[in-house]
Amino acid sequence: MRKELKAHLLRILKHPSSLPLHLRITTLLTDLGASQSEINRSMPANIAELRRKASKRQTAVEEPAAKKKAKKDDASGVPLDDDDYGDDEPGATDGGAPIPDSAHQSAIDITAEFIYERLNPKLVANLVLISLVTLPDEMPAAFASSFTQIATAGTEQHRRHLARSMATQATAQELGPGAEQMRKEKLAKFMERQSARKDGAFIPPTPAVHIGGHQGPKPPLVPLGALPGPAPIPAVPKVKQQFNIFTDTRELSREEAESLFENCFHAIMKAERRVRQGGTMSMHHVVLVRIATRFYPLPEKLHNELIEFIVDATQHRHRTDLALLWVTELYSQYQGFTVCFNHDYMATYGQAPKSVLFEKFDSTLCSLLQKLLDKGQHKEALFHKLLLDCPLVTTNALNILEKACLDKVYGAFGITTLRELLLTRNRQRSELVDMLFKLSFYDCPEVKQLCVDTLKELCSLKYMHHLIDLRL
Repeated sequence: MRKELKAHLLRILKHPSSLPLHLRITTLLTDLGASQSEINRSMPANIAELRRKASKRQTAVEEPAAKKKAKKDDASGVPLDDDDYGDDEPGATDGGAPIPDSAHQSAIDITAEFIYERLNPKLVANLVLISLVTLPDEMPAAFASSFTQIATAGTEQHRRHLARSMATQATAQELGPGAEQMRKEKLAKFMERQSARKDGAFIPPTPAVHIGGHQGPKPPLVPLGALPGPAPIPAVPKVKQQFNIFTDTRELSREEAESLFENCFHAIMKAERRVRQGGTMSMHHVVLVRIATRFYPLPEKLHNELIEFIVDATQHRHRTDLALLWVTELYSQYQGFTVCFNHDYMATYGQAPKSVLFEKFDSTLCSLLQKLLDKGQHKEALFHKLLLDCPLVTTNALNILEKACLDKVYGAFGITTLRELLLTRNRQRSELVDMLFKLSFYDCPEVKQLCVDTLKELCSLKYMHHLIDLRL
């Protein structure tokens, strides 16, 4: 960063227009570690001629300005000082009021001279000795990498620059003898004006001139005898029309509502790829399931499309959570934990009969399992997770599992799922043991052997002895 700033300042130094700022740029370059030879090489070739022309222009500008100011003071008879503007306000006498811009440079000059007179080697050495107490044992890496020795350190020019920098910072915080003197002078002028008013002296009004010396815009002068222009025609106010949802909208027909619902459902399903890239798959599943189960009776067509969407041969691994969330939501409605805002159930305060809700849960679970079995995907993780993680394994779902266990190729996967259900489903354990014994009597030797091995393994568990002994 320091190298880039140094390089940019050297480029600016070469430009002829930077001549008025050469002193400041040279001081900054010296602080950044630039040598005097580098600064001399970056100076314009015709530096002497440029300085001569600049001094001539400055003289030509200052002479007319001085004459004009003298004429103005003679005409008015009362010289006005910019520092007096605004002193009639009550807040102007406050000791913490900011210093005006016109007196700012004077305050900096006074403070800089005050610091320069005391900036001797003895004082600097004492300050260094005091700061040694707080210095660390080792030089920080950041300071070591940015530290640059100043070639002109200790010289007259560097002392002036350091005093000026410290004075600028002190004056910005309204500290130092310069700021204090400016406040005293301002207070003295204010008191003089107040005493003059009490004595009945005439105080000229403060002209409307800004602090920077720029006058405000003057109103245009109208020549004598000029007729006023025509009055503008008053504009007719426009009547504001307020939005009323009841008058400006209409209720959708049954066909329009169904079409809108279907398009929304398809758009959400097609947005799965973008949702996966954004990392919000769980939110996508929640929105899709709630639209399908809570706010509108899902048509048979969309119900079948959602099942096909879940059991897709290439994407079913990513949609296991969607299937489980769908089944769990239907079971939650069956138990009364959530409310289905169905048009057909609004007469009963959103609650359908228990039998209808259970049939809906059972049909959805069995449709998913049967579709996977028909496609030969009962060996996939989706089939087994639906049985292991669903809230309730119905009788129809167990019948589909029995068909999967009798498969000659992938029957072992079904028996493994049945074994896990026996270990995890306490309330349905009796029904599951009956199913395992039933499978052990089939003619298929592979299935029979797997069932016998599973029964032997379960006999080693103490809490399974009673159930198995009752069947033997």
